[in-house]
Amino acid sequence: WNWTFPGGTPATSTDQNPVINGATMMNGGVYTLVVTNDFCESEPSTTEVIINTQPSAPEVDYSGPTCIGGMLELMATNVTGTNVVYQWEGPNGFTSNDANPVITNADDNDAGLYTLTVIADGCQSPVSTALDVEVGELLDASDVSANADLSTPLCAGEDLLLFAEAINGAT
Repeated sequence: WNWTFPGGTPATSTDQNPVINGATMMNGGVYTLVVTNDFCESEPSTTEVIINTQPSAPEVDYSGPTCIGGMLELMATNVTGTNVVYQWEGPNGFTSNDANPVITNADDNDAGLYTLTVIADGCQSPVSTALDVEVGELLDASDVSANADLSTPLCAGEDLLLFAEAINGAT
């Protein structure tokens, strides 16, 4: 067994099945094997190896906090490569293979941490930083009143005071 490796250190091996630990882009190329016995030598046999770059962790964002019943759009950025596969995961078993999945009619079960892993050119990225998605409770409209109504008119030049009933968490 006589292997020759492109850009390898070592550049040859006499193992039947050599292993190159931690292959890098420099290990891509044509590998040649010549087999010998006591009397004869084979014709060279070759195989071409392509080593793709591991994609970096994708950056993730979303359309911003929304209320129950609203829409959430998850967004992937900083994704490079071709033949990209998206693997989103989130609360309550959420999964999606869309680049930018949309959750319509969001509810409080959609709030939580979302992550994304991509596979580009057959190589998997590290997992993205977790994205904390917020879905807020839809508030009922407050009861409102004014110091002037149909029974007590306000005259020009007087102060108009508006009142809203307090709602916990409202701003």
